[in-house]
Amino acid sequence: MSEKEMTALPQVGHAAEERGLVRAASGAGTQAAPYLPSFACLSAGAQTMPPEALWRAVFEGAWPDAFFESDEGLALLHENLVLRLSGDAVEQARASKGAEFRRFLSALARLSGEVLRYNALARDAGVTAETVKRWVAAAEAAGIVYLLRPWPGETGRQLMRSPKLLMIDTGLIAALLGLRTPDEMASHPAAMRFLETFVATAVMRSWSEAAAPHAFYYMKDSKGFSIDLLIETETALYPVNVQKGDTLGKADWRSFEKLARLSGLEKPVGTGAAIGLTPRAFAVSDTAVAHGPEWIWERRLTLGRARLTEDANEDASA
Repeated sequence: MSEKEMTALPQVGHAAEERGLVRAASGAGTQAAPYLPSFACLSAGAQTMPPEALWRAVFEGAWPDAFFESDEGLALLHENLVLRLSGDAVEQARASKGAEFRRFLSALARLSGEVLRYNALARDAGVTAETVKRWVAAAEAAGIVYLLRPWPGETGRQLMRSPKLLMIDTGLIAALLGLRTPDEMASHPAAMRFLETFVATAVMRSWSEAAAPHAFYYMKDSKGFSIDLLIETETALYPVNVQKGDTLGKADWRSFEKLARLSGLEKPVGTGAAIGLTPRAFAVSDTAVAHGPEWIWERRLTLGRARLTEDANEDASA
């Protein structure tokens, strides 16, 4: 597949302006350590977050908790942010009724992590499908949602061709749905889709300053085959799946082997990762690993400390 056929976004939540593997601007990426599935988490002493801490991170989204003294204060701030973003998007969509658009945003939040279906979204929002199409485009341009595109090539499977809808901030999901605490978010019927949204956007943000060309996709069919996030680099494809049940299990990485057998990929399949609630990282096969979401951001610090230790040992032995 040529670079011109690739589709990706240079920054989470903004519409693509160019087609092709995204490369950061000149000078960017010198400090970046974008996430790729790796067995390094098994030997680097990666720390794991208890479920309570993880769901607080999901509830807070992109906002640092140091600025808030209570869950209620965080929820109020997110509500104010929602009002500001929805106002911007309403103006872009030339919609006259902000209250309708806020109901639409709530419908977006409920469906985050789902394949986008305009008719279903229109029913939830109480507007027409044509209105929903305009508002989705405006929400994407405003940075409220990210439309994760399906893999564009032929694979021999009947893959879904509509984009997957992702809210760019799980804290916004909490505010839009009236979830006031991390416990309420963790017990919501769509909790695991919120976790998928959190993981996918965290991975994509890790690439926002990367110098290496990259693109993001998903794969899904009606027979149980699913890759939640497919990271494409110049040399390989890296699959990522997020926990769907109460615990990480075979269903979360079963599709990795099927992916490697697909025709028409034109690039080898690299290491895969199943990400979810687990007390420790572990290998699930010779080509896949399971770990918690914290490794997405902790790996920079952990691997950095390991490199410093290696350099110090080399200096001492010189």
